[in-house]
Amino acid sequence: MHFKLNPCALAFTSLFLVACSGGKGSFDLEDVQPNKTTGVSKEEYQDVETDKKVKEQLGELMEPALGYVVKVPVSQSGARRTEISNPEAITDEDLNKIPNHETIKSVAYQNYGWVVDKTADKTMKYVRSGYAIDVDHYGTRDKGYVFYKGITPSKELPQGPVLTYQGEWDFTSDANLDAKRPNSNPEFNGYGPGQRIATTSANAKGRTYTSEFEVDFSTKN
Repeated sequence: MHFKLNPCALAFTSLFLVACSGGKGSFDLEDVQPNKTTGVSKEEYQDVETDKKVKEQLGELMEPALGYVVKVPVSQSGARRTEISNPEAITDEDLNKIPNHETIKSVAYQNYGWVVDKTADKTMKYVRSGYAIDVDHYGTRDKGYVFYKGITPSKELPQGPVLTYQGEWDFTSDANLDAKRPNSNPEFNGYGPGQRIATTSANAKGRTYTSEFEVDFSTKN
């Protein structure tokens, strides 16, 4: 199994994959179809190096939890870059509840914003991923949250042949004013997604991000 992802978004999307592997050997999602992606010119996008996490930080991220939620990064005045915050563990087991939904809705409505939200297809029995985003966001106030959550994790590793996992995921990047983006013009404050405000899966309307991978628990591969 090999995934090649932008390191700015990897910190959160990888949590989805790790957490999903505890869902009783299945995402309970049928007919997941991989999306067709278009090639992107290397002149338009460049990978940004990020600091490696120390062992203590990795240990915290790998602790068992029902899910995680992160705030969408927004650069404050004078900041060139705002990285993804530490993921917060989710403890409630209500799959229909979007974390921090009322919080971001209150902030948005006080500033004439509008919140859109999304959870993954409810045909999935044990997991959800999604977001609550202020689409009319401006200034430096909070933009929204992206999350993954699940219920009834397995208490032991599945036995038997190689298992195939399928499911949806959502993401947020960091906010980096120095990142090169197409169709942006900083001279006229025309910043693109991922510059002053992080880009999220909500920016790609009508698209679904899916993953499929195999695990052989007998060999831990």
